[in-house]
Amino acid sequence: MSEIFRDRTEGAMARRQDLLRKRRDELVTMPHAIRRVVVARAARAAASTAAIICGTAMLAVALSPKLGAFVASGLPGINPAVISTGVGAAWVLALVAFAISRGRSEHRFAVAMSAHVLPGQDLDHDIERLSHEHPDEVAREMAHRLEVRSAALPVAAAAFVLPATLVYLAHALSVGGWPSTAEYEMNLAWAGKPLLVCALAGIVAAIVMTRPAARREGVTMTAAIVSVLAGALATGTLVQREVEMTWLLTALSVITGAIAAVTWRLARERKALEIDDPAAGSELFTLRGLWQSTRTLLSGMRRHVSTRMVVGIGAFALLLVCAGDRMALGTTKATASASIRPQTVQTVPLEIPGKTSLLKWTATADGRIRYDVRFVDGKPITLTDLHGFQVLPKGWRARVTVSLVDSAIPGMLAVSPFPGNTAVVPLSLGYDSLDHRFVFSACDEEADLGLSLVPNWATGTYDASFLVEPTLELAHCDVEPAQLQ
Repeated sequence: MSEIFRDRTEGAMARRQDLLRKRRDELVTMPHAIRRVVVARAARAAASTAAIICGTAMLAVALSPKLGAFVASGLPGINPAVISTGVGAAWVLALVAFAISRGRSEHRFAVAMSAHVLPGQDLDHDIERLSHEHPDEVAREMAHRLEVRSAALPVAAAAFVLPATLVYLAHALSVGGWPSTAEYEMNLAWAGKPLLVCALAGIVAAIVMTRPAARREGVTMTAAIVSVLAGALATGTLVQREVEMTWLLTALSVITGAIAAVTWRLARERKALEIDDPAAGSELFTLRGLWQSTRTLLSGMRRHVSTRMVVGIGAFALLLVCAGDRMALGTTKATASASIRPQTVQTVPLEIPGKTSLLKWTATADGRIRYDVRFVDGKPITLTDLHGFQVLPKGWRARVTVSLVDSAIPGMLAVSPFPGNTAVVPLSLGYDSLDHRFVFSACDEEADLGLSLVPNWATGTYDASFLVEPTLELAHCDVEPAQLQ
């Protein structure tokens, strides 16, 4: 040796190579559960963000009729349901965002882990980094950074979307099947302010969820009990038609239920991050595994729920069911004026002085109503509702198409779907005039809906059939109402 000190490069490179080999072995044996937690938290945050964006747009349309009309003008169909479409879009886009985010998170996780076990340009920096950082610690740090947003955003998203979804479920339970889209749209329009209050409460709850104390495992059971009790009370107030209290309890139930679900999920994810078994988290979904996990969950719940608590909750729910009548949707002004009747054929006699006319209505599969009418001695007939639509609420517009079919009448017949309304001139049906379309906006006050039939003959008994197609939409109250033929 001619020099006092040797060159350290070869030794440093050998040291880096040895550290890289160890870290790659650690990466291979890192538990799969850590990757699944990182991916799940990122996907949950992305789906919640998409739901919040759609929920915000839905609330804007529900609170602004002009904005709703503007959006409806760009959608297909005669009367598109803008608000209810926003509810469906929120769920669809949330699921799409969840699926896309899972794929992107898997890719990003793999890239980040690969970059950690690859050499860099700085030899000394690589040695320092590889000596103190381990792949599992880096992955766990990624999961911890995602915890806050994956806990706060789902609570806010639930407050934006779930109340409107519960309104739809209440409609479905009321009619015993698929609810009417028009009536659901009307209820969402009238409930714009309560939905906004629920969303604001969800934002406040999401801010609270950013605090570590709100994400503790002990919060889960308390929030779940509050959610169940508030939901039961909301059902009771819905039966009693106490609208304000129903919305208040619904918001409380939705938010606390979301908090319970999030904290329960976070507790399971924290346990998964502490696992050292390399095979943990690599299990495939099987029915047997689902049954075992369900049994484990139920057995865990039994340790926290006593028999007295179960009996008490069951007795309280039974009391609510027995105290109220069958659930009705008459919680808003809109549903009170547009109650749904059974989709069956009914025969209704109309009393006319000295005579009796026969009226039969049938709900068709395409959403129209067929009326079969018998005129006796030219007596007029006035129907006080259109298959349950009795009143056109203020701020709404009605489009009604009346068509004459299977007619044997000897002359013309004056028809109007707005009986007693002088702003709409009755139009004549008969001979070559077989259908008319009426449009009227109730900007100043409510308007009666029905069907006025005034024949221009004096004697004889004649039968006639009509097809009526009523639709409701938000009105442009800054434009004068028009009548189209």
